[in-house]
Amino acid sequence: LNEVGENARLDYVFDQVQEPLYWKDFSINDLKSNPHIQKLIDAISDFRTVELYYGKSHNPQKPKIIRPMSIVRNPKGDFIFGMCQADKIKKRYLIERIIDVRF
Repeated sequence: LNEVGENARLDYVFDQVQEPLYWKDFSINDLKSNPHIQKLIDAISDFRTVELYYGKSHNPQKPKIIRPMSIVRNPKGDFIFGMCQADKIKKRYLIERIIDVRF
């Protein structure tokens, strides 16, 4: 939407995309079959922190302690938006890199 402007009509946006947009690609329901995502959904609902085992980090064996705040569906890669407890900074964590989630 940044490219077309926040006041753009949806019919104009669809014309600009020039490919089909499927609801399953934007719905959280499609992600719920992933047990890691279900744990994150529960943690968001309960305002709980989790241990996030995350690939491509300096040490994927050492969990990142985060408080997940939201799940963002994005055509360029879905991600979790959450507060990193170590840095006290809000960060994005790509769902495709999540190895495990523990309470």
